[in-house]
Amino acid sequence: MNLGKPQVSWIREINSSGREGAAVSLAHRKDLEAEIQQQMIAMIAQVVLFNHAANASLGLGASDSQFLTLLRTRGPMTPGQLSEATGLTSGTVTGVIDRLEKADLVRRQRVSGDRRKVLVVPTPDAADRLAPTYAGQAAMLQEVLARRTPAELETIMKFLGDLIAKSEPT
Repeated sequence: MNLGKPQVSWIREINSSGREGAAVSLAHRKDLEAEIQQQMIAMIAQVVLFNHAANASLGLGASDSQFLTLLRTRGPMTPGQLSEATGLTSGTVTGVIDRLEKADLVRRQRVSGDRRKVLVVPTPDAADRLAPTYAGQAAMLQEVLARRTPAELETIMKFLGDLIAKSEPT
């Protein structure tokens, strides 16, 4: 961190919560950006490790529950679409679908009009069956969000939305 006289690169105006604005140096901004990146890396690592342990406790592979997340957020998908979305080979995707189907978390549904085409669809109770495994994480998230103001929640939502939009395959 540079302890010398900072160069002011921009000035934040008084925000909607009435807090006084502050001159923020370019160096300070870079420090904040670096700290956010480090915290994101740490959070991602914790989520990956938690999901790995959660999946193992359910008899699933390390990334199997992520397929359920894709299906919940995007709707039913073909195995080819799952392969494209995850970057996994068709053989690996078939293995994941087989494990999820064996655990009664998804089903393969034939598309009417094209018997060759199959959609992977979560079973109606899949989310409810997984909820107890993730209950602690959900409670922790709710506790953290409860301490934020509506304005902070809007900022967090926009930030996460930007990250998701930038990470979506084109």
